[in-house]
Amino acid sequence: MDSSLPQPHDEGLLFVLDFLRREDVSDEEKAMQCKQVIDLLMTRVNVLKEARGITHFALGGLIHGLKYGELWRKIPDLGSKEWWQFGDFCQAAFRMTPQKANALARIWEKSQKIGLAPEEIERIGWNCSQQLIRVADDPKETQQWLDTYDSLPVPKKENFIAKVQETAGKQRRDESLIHKTVVLTPDEAKFYDETIEAAALDMGKILGVTTASRECVAYIFAQWRMFVNQKHPEWREKL
Repeated sequence: MDSSLPQPHDEGLLFVLDFLRREDVSDEEKAMQCKQVIDLLMTRVNVLKEARGITHFALGGLIHGLKYGELWRKIPDLGSKEWWQFGDFCQAAFRMTPQKANALARIWEKSQKIGLAPEEIERIGWNCSQQLIRVADDPKETQQWLDTYDSLPVPKKENFIAKVQETAGKQRRDESLIHKTVVLTPDEAKFYDETIEAAALDMGKILGVTTASRECVAYIFAQWRMFVNQKHPEWREKL
C-alpha cells in the first residue's frame, strides 16, 4: 500500500473528530460513528504499521474523545463490558497498549494547544511532528519551529530531529520544575533525577523521541493514575 496516498481510514478519522465536537448529536450516535471507524481500521491488519502521520494524529484525537468523554463505554460490543478498564478497551479496539494509546491522546491534545495543524503534520511528517510537539508551548513557538524545519538543509528530517532533541535534552537538564518549587534532600534529589531519567528512557522506547522533564513528570503521574484506577476503581472520580 502506498502510504503517501489518502486512505479511507484517514478520512474516516478526520470526519469523526468533527463529529465528536457536535453538540446536536447524542453520545449514542457518536459512539456508533466511532464504532464504524474502529471497524474500518481493524479491517486492515497493518493499518497502524503503515499509517501516515495524519492517521496517528487523528487516532490520538479519537482516543482522547473516547476516553475523556467516557464514550468508550457506549461502543457496541467493545465498550459494553462494564468490568473493562480503558486500557483493555484500547487493546481490543486498536490493538495497542494503554501506554501507546495515552501517548497518542496526549500528543493530539498538545497539538491543539500549540496550533499544529493537520496539514503541517502531513508536510513535515509524523516523526518531526512528535518532536516539535514536545518543545513548543504555544502557536508562536510552533511557527518558529516550522520555520526552522524549512530553513534546514537536506536531509530535513534527520537535521530537524537532531535540532529538537538537542533542545529537549537541554530543557530536561536545565528545567526541573520540582527542584525549583520543592526543597529536596540530596537523596530525594538523586531519586527524583533517576526517576525522570527512567521515564525518559521508557518514553523513548514507546515513542522513539527525547522528552523534556515536564513531559516525563506528566508520564509518571499518568502511569500512577492508571495503576490506582485499576486497583481502586471507586476512586476514579476523585483523581
